Formats: sequence, structure tokens, C-alpha cells
Amino acid sequence: MTHPPVVHIGYPKAASTYLEAYLTGHPDVHVLRTRLPNLDVPSGPIKLPDDGKVPVCMNEKTAEGVLAIGQKVVDKRSMFTPGAWDRVASDVRFDPEEMARRVGIQVPNARILIVIRNQAEWLDLAYRYFLARLPDHQRTFEDFCQTPRGLIYLEAGHYDRTIRAFAETFGLHNLCVLRFEELRRSPDAFVAQVSGFLGVDVASKPTGVVNPSSSPLITRIRQRLPYLERIPAPIKRMLRRGQGVVQVKSSTILSAETRSSIDASFAESNRRTEDLLARIALESGPSATRSRTA
Repeated sequence: MTHPPVVHIGYPKAASTYLEAYLTGHPDVHVLRTRLPNLDVPSGPIKLPDDGKVPVCMNEKTAEGVLAIGQKVVDKRSMFTPGAWDRVASDVRFDPEEMARRVGIQVPNARILIVIRNQAEWLDLAYRYFLARLPDHQRTFEDFCQTPRGLIYLEAGHYDRTIRAFAETFGLHNLCVLRFEELRRSPDAFVAQVSGFLGVDVASKPTGVVNPSSSPLITRIRQRLPYLERIPAPIKRMLRRGQGVVQVKSSTILSAETRSSIDASFAESNRRTEDLLARIALESGPSATRSRTA
């Protein structure tokens, strides 16, 4: 039996690693580590396996490809330098419509799985992840937002653009949009929705946190003491173990004011996302996987 391929369009720090762990361990799923369009122009369809399993294209670079497209590899240091947009503007852009077109060339007739996350949480975690790449004396969240990478992420947080682009290319009935918050509330329900969309039985899910982020405490230390990035790995591991002894009041590095500002900036986009999700539910019928933005 031939199953239609599934392409996961994810965002960094939005369950991509968890999903890959779950699907890689599923007996009826064949996870493809094929490079989907990122900085490359696709030449034609990729070769899919014919082993009776559901092929799922899931490469860590796929998410990056949703965010940045160009014709040549840019200087990665410029991507994390505040104010360096002019250096990369000719090679990098946020263009979900073009990305959907390229995915359609490489994986025609695909079904699309998208996982999104509250933008304030997502940007907070992206900042923590990329902190080590920022210049030593430009390490605040505001600095990150002024880097080319941060500016692209601010654009990419308008999830409605990506959802609409893939809906126009593949059809609303071929889309499944889930939220990371659903995984947090109920991992069992989350994997059941993923499995239902793929048309496979639910399998054993990963346990515990997959690919954890740096804690707010460690992030603040790295902000103020950038030289710690250059200390030996064993000492870093000792510091991470010691962070559990210190009580941290907040799970975020962002202030309440900053989070509110981010939420407000994406409010209209989230309303459009809600409308798209309602249309996806209607197109897909009563058995479809549904999601609501938080």
C-alpha cells in the first residue's frame, strides 16, 4: 500500500525534536532525512521509499528553510550581528509562498503537518538558543531582535502567512496544524492527533523533555559573562547541574511588559490564523485534527 508523503513544517523550539523522536520510533513511519529546500533551488521530486510505511520528510533544516530563503549561503556571523541586515538582505528573505512552491516541486501531493507555538514563548526560547552566537557585548533580547536572524523570526511569527501559503499549494484538506501547547497539556492527545493525521496507530511516545532549553538562570549568566562560552565543557556541565540548587521565580527571560508587547504585535495575525484553522476543519470534515491558537 502506498501512503501519501507527509512534510513537517516546524519551527525551532516548537516540538520538532519531540516529533522526530516519536516518528523515528514508530514502526509504520519512515522518517526521511532528505534536505528540503532551504538555500537551494529544487530540481525535481525527491525519491520516496516504497516499503509500505508512511514517508515523513523531517529535516531540522526544513524549519530554517521556512524562515530564510536565498540563492547562496550567507556569512553566518552576520546573521547574529545586530544591525547587519544590509549585509544579508540580498540573500535572505522571509518568503513562505516561495517555500511552499519549492516543497511542492520536491514532494508533490504531500500532506503538510505544522506545529506552532505562542510567539512570546517561541521568541524567548529562540533567543536563549542563539545567545552564544551574539557578540559579547550585545546579548540582550532586544539585541537579538535586531539581528538578521531575529528580524526573520519576528516575521515568521506571523503563522497565518505560512499556513495560507501551504494551503494554497497543497489544499486546506491536506493540512494539519497543531500547537505546542497541546503537547504540554496532554502528550497522549498530541501524539494521537499526529498519528491520526498520518493514518497510523498510536505508538510509544518519548518520555520526559526532549531537547531542553537553557534555564533563565543560565541565560542571565551567559548574558553577563560571555567568556563562560569558552570555558571547558566539563565545567559547563557542572554549572548546569548546579542551577537546580538555585530557586528561579520565572520560567522566561522576558519581562511581562515585553511578553505583552509581543502578544499585541501578533494579535491580528493570530486572528487570521484562527480563521484559517476553522476553514481547515471544515474542509477536512468531522474526523479532522483540529487546533485552536492560544
